[in-house]
Amino acid sequence: MKSYFRSRSFAKDTVLFLLALLVLVGAFGLLVPTYSNEKYRFGSDEEWKTYEHPFEMNTEEDAYPELLFTMNLSLVKPSRFLLIPDDCVESISINRLELPDDLFPLCGYWHGKEIDLAPYLRSGENTFLVTLHNNGGNSKLKISPARSDPTLFTLYVLLTTVVLLYIWRIARGHSRKSFHGVLWSVFTLGVLVRLYYFFVTRFEVRGHDSKGHLEYIQYLLDNAFAMPSSTVGWEFYHPPLYYAFSALWMRIHSLVEPLREVLIRGLQVQSLLYGIATLGVVFWIGALLFPKR
Repeated sequence: MKSYFRSRSFAKDTVLFLLALLVLVGAFGLLVPTYSNEKYRFGSDEEWKTYEHPFEMNTEEDAYPELLFTMNLSLVKPSRFLLIPDDCVESISINRLELPDDLFPLCGYWHGKEIDLAPYLRSGENTFLVTLHNNGGNSKLKISPARSDPTLFTLYVLLTTVVLLYIWRIARGHSRKSFHGVLWSVFTLGVLVRLYYFFVTRFEVRGHDSKGHLEYIQYLLDNAFAMPSSTVGWEFYHPPLYYAFSALWMRIHSLVEPLREVLIRGLQVQSLLYGIATLGVVFWIGALLFPKR
């Protein structure tokens, strides 16, 4: 094991793997839209007011907030989008083109609805005018590229292929006995399960008190990584190491991508890497404890 991991072959494979990851991360970054000029109002007789994407606000019952914002797309742009409204979307206009009436009302607080917006979008600036309907409590709207988007799906396939190739190269260089192939197969299956979960799961799904954890991370970013009192926030009683690493991860990521939704998705990448690394450590410990089995 030691001889392979100290070999030039392993170093070369690792460098190529990291370069491929950087290229894919750059492609993912190009695919993610940014938002600007966000405004809202509650009727045509009111003045427009500003908000920060994504829209979320406590409203009265039977409210109809109107949202006006610009979606900025690169040359590599998604075509299918996931809309998660609270409670419903009543109408959408993109670049002064109305979407068909049979799409509305579009409701789906938990899973959202996917829409093909390719006929309405262009590279550069796209002006959205959206009318929501809320029956009380929080009114919100989240828009992101859908998992079924062809370009995004292709990037997921490429990412999975790169990871599997890297594992195969390591397994090929390390395996010396027949049962090693079985172990590497189990390890690969574990990695695939983690990748699949990452691809299909948004951060707020099955995330216990996710807002509280994000609040902890944001506190560290806003206060030069100073440790807070356990009573300051909902989740602040937890040990700080994970949150410190997450805050550092977000700080570095924000140098190239300021959009908060992308930064939160980046935290899921960090958790994915932790999960794969933990799986690898488990197999490594097993090999040390049972070298002849």
